Amino acid sequence: MFSRRADIPGALCVFSGVAADRRLVPQLPRIRALDLASHTPVDSDGTTTSLRRSASTFGNAVFVVFALVQLADGLLTYFGIIAFGTSIEANPLIEWSVAAFGAGTALVGAKTVAVACAMVLHLTARHYIMGALTIAYLVTAIWPWTRLFWF
Repeated sequence: MFSRRADIPGALCVFSGVAADRRLVPQLPRIRALDLASHTPVDSDGTTTSLRRSASTFGNAVFVVFALVQLADGLLTYFGIIAFGTSIEANPLIEWSVAAFGAGTALVGAKTVAVACAMVLHLTARHYIMGALTIAYLVTAIWPWTRLFWF
């Protein structure tokens, strides 16, 4: 716990249970708030760094693309199941869910879980992992459905 007497030279603070002279403790930048729109810290003077802003823009873009790919996969899977039956689905868990709950309910549930997991990755700044998963979905789910329906 830091002493609130930072303006007094030589005031003591306690950091990790050790008392130390305040002049010897490195001063960390104080973050006053968190900008919820961009997930970036706002300094006491109200500024944010452009590096954080661009990283947040990248993360937001990756999340939106992931969500759109999930939506496309859900729609293509739904139309594939309607056109060809449940045996066309390659994922046995989805195939079982469709048989048990119906195509719409099973796919909405599966895609909701996928987007919720992506939100966890987004909030923990694992944007490159989410980008890799997006590419994996494009290659293993969207491309096969596209070939089946249009080529």
